[in-house]
Amino acid sequence: MNDLSKNNADSGAINQGPTPRKIRLGAVKFADIRQKGSYYADKTEFLYQIAIDPDPFFLSRPRRFGKTLLVSTLKCLLEGRRELFKGLWIDQSDYHWTPYPVIRLELNRVAKKDISTLESSLTNMLTNVAMLLGIVPIYLLILYYQIIRLLNYFQKWIK
Repeated sequence: MNDLSKNNADSGAINQGPTPRKIRLGAVKFADIRQKGSYYADKTEFLYQIAIDPDPFFLSRPRRFGKTLLVSTLKCLLEGRRELFKGLWIDQSDYHWTPYPVIRLELNRVAKKDISTLESSLTNMLTNVAMLLGIVPIYLLILYYQIIRLLNYFQKWIK
């Protein structure tokens, strides 16, 4: 058995059966990929570095470069869903599998016509998230001001 076959056989896919594993093109949900036993390029060592670093992380990659899948994987990691990571690098690491609440804001759904429309759209989005998760309004306010600070910083690139 060559190294590539050995790595594929030991990749830790959750659904390993007699059917051949698939390469899922355009798959964006980490849990789906792992539960269906599809191939997954293990990037969990990099996610570990992101997760333990207290500094903000700005993810900027070209279109169709795996940003959504990476964020989905990070979400599952921070939610403590260890069963999805069996056989991957992070499962053997010293990562603490403490689950955290995860708020994922999809900014492609936010109106961006101008800065005031953007702020209003973000406020609505955050209010909806807070209501769904039962978040205390003061924490929502802190999150809102953090986002406004980021917007002000990146305003020169928003058109």
